[in-house]
Amino acid sequence: MRVLVFEPQFLGHNLAHAARVVRELANLPCEVTVATSRQAAESQEFAVQFRGLEGFYSTKITSGFRLDDDGRKVRTTGLSGARAAYSALRQALIETKPDHVFVPYGNVLARIAFLPAGLSRRLEATGAEAETLLVGGRYALPPRDWQARLRQRISFNLLARGPWSSVFHLDPRAVNTMQQHSPQLARRAKLMPEPVALSEPLSRLQARRLLGIPEEGRCIVVTGLIELRKGIDILASALGDLRGAVRLVLAGKCDASTRAWLEARCGDELRTGRILCLDRYLSQREFHAAVYAADVVAAVYPRHLHSSSVVVAAAAAERPVLGADSGWIGNAIDSFDLGLTCQPNDLGDVTRALRQSLAMADRFRLSPRGERFVTFNSESNFGAHWTRRLRERMGLAQSPSYCDWSRVIAPVELAPLRRAA
Repeated sequence: MRVLVFEPQFLGHNLAHAARVVRELANLPCEVTVATSRQAAESQEFAVQFRGLEGFYSTKITSGFRLDDDGRKVRTTGLSGARAAYSALRQALIETKPDHVFVPYGNVLARIAFLPAGLSRRLEATGAEAETLLVGGRYALPPRDWQARLRQRISFNLLARGPWSSVFHLDPRAVNTMQQHSPQLARRAKLMPEPVALSEPLSRLQARRLLGIPEEGRCIVVTGLIELRKGIDILASALGDLRGAVRLVLAGKCDASTRAWLEARCGDELRTGRILCLDRYLSQREFHAAVYAADVVAAVYPRHLHSSSVVVAAAAAERPVLGADSGWIGNAIDSFDLGLTCQPNDLGDVTRALRQSLAMADRFRLSPRGERFVTFNSESNFGAHWTRRLRERMGLAQSPSYCDWSRVIAPVELAPLRRAA
């Protein structure tokens, strides 16, 4: 069976998700094509994420994309970005003639795929099926007013008219909201794990040696893309009120504004090593080491409503998380005993919670509900969810790694959804 994986973006988790799909497809009798932009194919992120998968897929370079004004990512939003994404997927369908299509990050295409320019018609004509994943979206929250309800209804109407056999989401509340909209979305909307697969366990000492950071003292770790929106400023402020050898470790590549802010506001801390900024794109092994190196993993993201692979990775490594007390992060921490939450815009509350988190770090262990959470959000279960329908079409048994969300939450009542301030 011919399978197309479409992902033109290289920033964030996009290529990581695409590579995980390809890794799972490598276990099946498929002919796999990865359609991507020239910019993504030439990126360091592509080289890191697809390393070791050579020979399991061919690459189709699509045209029409350009970088944004900062040169940080491919422009896939706005009129020009959406047009480029739509045209690129349409051309990839024409040239590769797939039987099954995966769009691992479908936020742009999901709502415009119904347009009468070839996507739906081409899929229907060949009998191909298409599945996509949505990330984020304010429809995961109850609408505040009639305008929000109208936007939500329009968004869901467009989604229901698309050619998708499955529309996945990483947030169970978003899935529930979509399923309540219409019979079409009740059938199509499905929960997808937030995938994490840590390497062999490392002690804090081993992890810090691997990263080349000081071995002594306590480490509060922020990892992934390092951006001010992740609460770097308030964590740096709170650090000044913590006694003893406590460091803030920024393990990942900084964007330009964060780098400038750190140099302007935290020069002394950077020089003394109180704040350590690695400022590079981390390999999977280094990302895992950053989590294992932590006494506390910080996800104090103001106004962040969506899922976080960092939270899942911390749980898998049995490191306590200090997270924002709202959105997916707050709900996951409270519902599955993953650490502590705080008000991300309140310096006193963040400082208090950091002290408590550091005090509990050495004795922190996952509860049974936390273990079920980690099992669901595994890389193998992510692959099993993506290929479930494909395996059915091929007459193959389901992956033994498949774990349904109902098995995770059966004994657990999810914490109520709270909005970020």
